[in-house]
Amino acid sequence: EFLSRRLLELVEMNQLNFDKIKSVIANNNFNDIVLDSAHQNLYIAAGLGFIRYHIPTSTYTKILGNSIKSLYRYEDYLFVGSKDSGLYVYNLQTNNFVAHYEAKEHDLNSIAGNYVRSLFVDRQQNLWCSVLGSGISYCKLVPEIAHILLSKNHSPFSVKPQPYIQAMAVDSTNQLWVADLAGTILVLDENYQMSKSFHTKIIDPILDPFSIQQIFVSKQNEIYLLTGHGLYYSVDQKHFKKATNVNLTSNESIMYFMESLNDSLSILSTNKGLYYFNTRTKKIGQQDTMRLKKRNPRFIYKDQKGSIYFNLNNENIAVSQFN
Repeated sequence: EFLSRRLLELVEMNQLNFDKIKSVIANNNFNDIVLDSAHQNLYIAAGLGFIRYHIPTSTYTKILGNSIKSLYRYEDYLFVGSKDSGLYVYNLQTNNFVAHYEAKEHDLNSIAGNYVRSLFVDRQQNLWCSVLGSGISYCKLVPEIAHILLSKNHSPFSVKPQPYIQAMAVDSTNQLWVADLAGTILVLDENYQMSKSFHTKIIDPILDPFSIQQIFVSKQNEIYLLTGHGLYYSVDQKHFKKATNVNLTSNESIMYFMESLNDSLSILSTNKGLYYFNTRTKKIGQQDTMRLKKRNPRFIYKDQKGSIYFNLNNENIAVSQFN
């Protein structure tokens, strides 16, 4: 029934070439057949192999000598299921194989068996392979929009992060900086492989500034940690120093958020209001003169035009321009 339906569709689409198609059908004991109308090629899955028949010239080309059981076209690719050698992927534009998958024992990411009886691609662009005696294997033909990097139960790293991630940022080298609730800082490279990890006790053994509210990356690729024990800045990619607090005591050093105003000046939101920070001298200086202290703005955002937005006790938003 499957082959009869496939042949009927084939003939209806190519009535002018009916005689040639009929001869191909008569001369081949095949298991599946697919038409590439753009190049006028018939691809045949047969016990004698994987065969291409060019309709205008009536010429046969045996592409693969293995016994082939199934074919399925997806865009410019043809998935070729064999009887004993797994799954092949054939490029219809370049006329060559671009991939080959065989069953591998104890490998959960390989195909379940080498006898691929039927193939199907669903609407979500997953490829399904019916493997004789081994159930069904499938794979995604398009990358996932998102995937889990750090999970308490499924972390690929030896360092197991806390399930609560407090802060994240990407630096200019595409490294991802992640801080968890316990003060562990993980740095992942652009392929999301562990680059390094360390605890905030290394940064400051006395205060242990584990409560990192924000990781801020400057245009100069300096890393700033805004913590419950003050502001820390990177000397290199692992060593940090504490910024000098001119007007803040140790009990007034809870840092929430940071945003740059220009190349040498940033603004900090703290538990005592807004303060300026000189990124060259690394000193926290004069308190901002805006009348926002009592309303305790914690979150700061700077848009592309330079306007600064402050949320005020989660009630409303203040907007300001800094010259």
